[in-house]
Amino acid sequence: TDIEALKAMNFLEWHTYGYTGHSVKVAVFDVEWQGADWINGELGDVTTHDCFAHPSCMVPIDSEHPRFGFERGVHGIACAEVIRDLAPDVELHLVRVLGQTSLENAVDWAIREDIDFISMSLSFFNESFYDGTGPINDLMDSLAVHDIQMVTSSGNYARGPHRNTF
Repeated sequence: TDIEALKAMNFLEWHTYGYTGHSVKVAVFDVEWQGADWINGELGDVTTHDCFAHPSCMVPIDSEHPRFGFERGVHGIACAEVIRDLAPDVELHLVRVLGQTSLENAVDWAIREDIDFISMSLSFFNESFYDGTGPINDLMDSLAVHDIQMVTSSGNYARGPHRNTF
């Protein structure tokens, strides 16, 4: 556990008062699980779900054999470690999502499994109308109807937001 990070976020006080994520189900939707060590001392008990390999998401993630080059990395593990540090007693699920279809599978799985929170750090380009409608928005609305809180990044490209010269 990175104590300095917990101190900066004031979570040690929350832990002192018993707010540790007990009885809360959290899913991390990500693409980079390859080369991941599920039992690395940081994550504790986790369950993995591959929503790209099978629509049910009940197939475990194979972290040893990536199908695509962009899957190589442990971004998902890093996101899961932050959640585990902040809420050490959550029921943590690691979920492989690679695009809109596997996101649809993952949303259906989350609803079936009564997940409480989803953390997703993925970007979907040209899969929305950018006006609050479209297939991605419909999936997020479905989660809201089922009282599942989606927490997502506003984009993974903070170091390059402007592609044109000024």
